[in-house]
Amino acid sequence: MMTRLKQDFGLSPDRYWSLLASYDRECIAKGVQHTSMTDYKTRFCDWVRAHVSKGPDDYKQQMLSDTSWSETMCMKYKITPQKLKDTIEEFFVDQQCRGHQSHENLQDAKSHFNSWLMIKLNKENNNGNKQLTPKDRFLKEFEQQQREEYQRMGFDLSKMQQASAGTDVF
Repeated sequence: MMTRLKQDFGLSPDRYWSLLASYDRECIAKGVQHTSMTDYKTRFCDWVRAHVSKGPDDYKQQMLSDTSWSETMCMKYKITPQKLKDTIEEFFVDQQCRGHQSHENLQDAKSHFNSWLMIKLNKENNNGNKQLTPKDRFLKEFEQQQREEYQRMGFDLSKMQQASAGTDVF
């Protein structure tokens, strides 16, 4: 069984024993009874398939094909299904470029993608609204106050701006 899982998933012996221990703990917690050693091996192999991926492409395909999850993501982030598909593709390319080849399981990949997407969309939304430093915020507020003060005093700011730009206003 270990040889088969090692071939199918590239599991090291340490990873195999760790998964076996996790499976046993889950069976005990859920009260699962195995009828035979064959039943135990079959269920363990199925459990490993559900919890371990062959690689990032497998997770990508599972995420792309999970319509319920996709609809939820689209509603949460107010994006189209095509935008979600494109960002899933982009996410896995980005992960590959960073040398992050795999996740522990599908839930880990989805969670990481969710965080990554939130950051990406925030950056896109704030692109035109660059975060201001306290100094820049002060200067912007000061300029606004000065404009309001000049307008209260009756100055035509459009003529002042043209004059400062070298345009003949008279």
